[in-house]
Amino acid sequence: MNQPQRHIIIGTSGHIDHGKSAIVRALTGTDPDRLQEEKDRGMTIDLGYAFYNDLVAFVDVPGHERFIKNMVAGVTSIDFVLLVVAADDGVMPQTREHLDILNLLGVQRGIIVINKIDLVEPDWLELIKEDVRELAKGTFLKEAPLVTFSAINEEGMEELRRQIDLMVEEPTKRENRGYFWMPVDRSFTIRGFGTVTTGSVNSGELHAGDDVELLPANKGYKVRGLQRHGHESDCISIGDRGAINLQGVHKDMIKRGDVLCTPDCGQATTRIDVRLQLLPASPWKLKEQSRVRLHIGTSEILARVRHIDREELLPGEAGLVQLILERPIAANRRDRFVIRNYSPGITIGGGIVLDNRPLQRHKRLDKSVLHHFEKMESPDLGAVILDCLQNSYGAKPAGDLVRSIGIAESLLQNHLADLERQELVSRIKSGDQFLFAAKSEVDRTRKMILGDLEEFHKDNPHLSGIGRAELSSKFMKTTEAVTIDTILEDLSREGKLKLKGDLIALASFNAGLTSEQQNIYDRILSMLRAEPYSPPTLKELYSTLNLEKAKVDLLINYGKSQNEWIVLQNGLIYPRTTLKEIQEMVRNWIEKKGSITAADLRDLIRASRKFAISILEYFDQIGFTVREGDERFLNS
Repeated sequence: MNQPQRHIIIGTSGHIDHGKSAIVRALTGTDPDRLQEEKDRGMTIDLGYAFYNDLVAFVDVPGHERFIKNMVAGVTSIDFVLLVVAADDGVMPQTREHLDILNLLGVQRGIIVINKIDLVEPDWLELIKEDVRELAKGTFLKEAPLVTFSAINEEGMEELRRQIDLMVEEPTKRENRGYFWMPVDRSFTIRGFGTVTTGSVNSGELHAGDDVELLPANKGYKVRGLQRHGHESDCISIGDRGAINLQGVHKDMIKRGDVLCTPDCGQATTRIDVRLQLLPASPWKLKEQSRVRLHIGTSEILARVRHIDREELLPGEAGLVQLILERPIAANRRDRFVIRNYSPGITIGGGIVLDNRPLQRHKRLDKSVLHHFEKMESPDLGAVILDCLQNSYGAKPAGDLVRSIGIAESLLQNHLADLERQELVSRIKSGDQFLFAAKSEVDRTRKMILGDLEEFHKDNPHLSGIGRAELSSKFMKTTEAVTIDTILEDLSREGKLKLKGDLIALASFNAGLTSEQQNIYDRILSMLRAEPYSPPTLKELYSTLNLEKAKVDLLINYGKSQNEWIVLQNGLIYPRTTLKEIQEMVRNWIEKKGSITAADLRDLIRASRKFAISILEYFDQIGFTVREGDERFLNS
């Protein structure tokens, strides 16, 4: 199958009634506002679309509100724009606002069209030209072609077509993330076909029969059929206006603001970190907790502002901001957006998404946070991936990085391989997948583990090591268990620590007691061996030894770590060899008698009932015996 030739999209913008639709109609012969076109095409792309030729289409959005909602949605699909100014009106408020929005959304090329020249005198037209050139200063249109035109008598048609054809020859280079991404602007039903959704394809490609995921609902659907620019197609791709016929979904389940994407490549979020530019003409400064209207993709949502690098944002300034959204949306890193004042609805700024799912609320003016944002703005994807891992809680699977970085896994894996070769990223096996972590974070955890072990041995020279669970719990907030286990195994192979069962110790460490401790330890052993079946309790040891409880507990724990004795639940201490001996006695008794009671064991070992009960309860706990009423049986 040959890849279809990419379409060129031309956007129109300008003040209401300045003739945008009339210009499109004159150039294409199509009225972009006709409702009948939907009926004629069957699967209409959009009421505001008209075709210049087979590969070039206009998107015309009459009216201020629809301009913002649709232009933001389609900005990554627009190759260039016609900024329309009526000669009889000149530059008007919406002319300025639309140009501001185009700048904020990163549009880079365009043509200025002064329309309705049939209504003015030549001298007036020259004044309008000067005003328009003054307006364009400092914008992407500062050196743009300027064409005078009349949609009524088509004066200037030849020149306008020439300028359009020149623009078409050099289409805008677009960032392709490598996976399909289309913000939905319409959803409707066609008899005999079912649900159809339309939108501008911002990234990747989609084929008939593919699976797609609907965000933020996180639901999967099958693609039944496709149209690109009004014609049946088996593929739609970046830059296209697409119509997608989906199986098994009602039109009411998909709404404007949703996104259709390659499964597992997107995520819903309720906050985004952004670089925000406030327009110089904004009548308001942006304070902490300001409520704004966010336009991103085809979504319009209310959001609260949290400043990261300053206390407030003044008109004309750019700053780092976290936007807290009032409902989940789908957004990608590097998506462009516009914000408008909550009330009245005036465009006041816009910018670019740096992080589509920040981990936490940032501490304002924190140097490490500002450094993180500096990296996230980098055009170097390797640097972005590394910074994402360095600021993550533990290692991440590739899928998480796809959703955070905003590139397909095939492209991501190439960058990860480069970072591994540079020894900047570590690959960690976890079940049937791999996790990725910044090597600096792995090294930091390694250093902390070795440091914690050193401190543990210093405080507990008598213990053979620390339990794996106890050591791992110290790092669970920042590192997942599989990474800790991998680090421990690596350190063991390197000969830096030793693993003995559940205990972990530095390779150079050997547990031992001071001479004073050894003397006390020997006294404890003597007391236990004196009455092996009726040993003292912990309480009795404290009293007899007449020592601080902490000193005795230290030695008791040491004896446990050396497998010298076992402390039962009621505080009785038995030498391990004694319990083994009693265990064999109980086994022989049950094999001969069928069962054993506490009274039987009391008589057998010639000890009081409390000792017999404690021992039998211990045997129950370790699964040696099973209790039924007053009797114990061997656990088969």
